[in-house]
Order: sequence, then structure tokens, then C-alpha cells
Amino acid sequence: AHGPLHGMRNILGVLVGLVDKAELSAEELSSVNEAITTMSECYGTIDGAMHHGETPDYAAEAEKLDAAMAALEAAAGQGAGGSEN
Repeated sequence: AHGPLHGMRNILGVLVGLVDKAELSAEELSSVNEAITTMSECYGTIDGAMHHGETPDYAAEAEKLDAAMAALEAAAGQGAGGSEN
């Protein structure tokens, strides 16, 4: 699981660049950037535990990750003049 975890953090880095090109309102942009930061921090916490030979506490990060993903999904549905599905 460690390799894919690093992959997710790389994907979040790419997403930051894509967000800059998206047609989002200031509120949506703020929400998306906050979600990306939250997800990166959560994955960083899990990654840090792995690097220290500890068992990551996935449950402790799950709620924050779910909320951040919901914010990204909401923005994807509303961005660039789209409508939520």
C-alpha cells in the first residue's frame, strides 16, 4: 500500500496545476485547494506512520479524506459552468 500512497500524493500535486486552469469561482477554488491540502496532510500522516514502522490509523484519517473527496466531487460537478449530477 505504500507505493500507491505515494502515487496519490503525486496525483494531488498534478491536481493543483489543473485547478489553476479550471473556471472556478473564488469560493470553489478555496474549497478545492482546502480539500487538496487536507488530503495531502492525511496521506502524509499515513505515510509518516509507515516510514516509522508503525501501523497507520486509517480510521483516524478516513472522515477527513471522505469530506475532502466530497468537496472535490462537488466542485467537479459545478465547475466550468457545469451542473451537479
